[in-house]
Amino acid sequence: MDRTNRDTSENLLEHWIINVKRSQNANYRAAQFYSKFNIFLGVPVAILATLVGTSVFATLSNNVDISWRIVTGIVSILAAVLASLQTFLGFSNRAAKHRQAASLYGSVKREIQEKLVVNQGESTELNKALAGIRERMDALAEETPPVPVRIWKTALKEFPSKLNIYYVKTKEVEIK
Repeated sequence: MDRTNRDTSENLLEHWIINVKRSQNANYRAAQFYSKFNIFLGVPVAILATLVGTSVFATLSNNVDISWRIVTGIVSILAAVLASLQTFLGFSNRAAKHRQAASLYGSVKREIQEKLVVNQGESTELNKALAGIRERMDALAEETPPVPVRIWKTALKEFPSKLNIYYVKTKEVEIK
């Protein structure tokens, strides 16, 4: 392989590794973000459900004022609404998908790093390796859930590329 093609291939791999590091970082951050939201909804649901259960038993054994019964009913409805939101929004599933995506991006990152270190092969071997990496990156981009724009912008700043304009869900984002 002549030196110009090897340099071009290495530049491409170096550009890809920045993109993969950025995607890995953004997906780990998104997983943390969604995990926090899951806890944010889950803890109040558990507390409110416990309070409602205790209150119901207390009202069964004693003659309780109607205002306590109304409060118990309202808290019960609130617990049900929060539990429904937690299930509907699926923060724990989103977090798991982002964790998996970050792990897969890490695998691609290691493959690229290997190709950068062991870049002694023939032109056809390197071209096959580049094609394989590109296909894995394309498949990952299609399969992974979208990262919130705020998190993606942070990842763009932490892992800058030579280009400063990116497209996030058909919206142009310029990083300054």
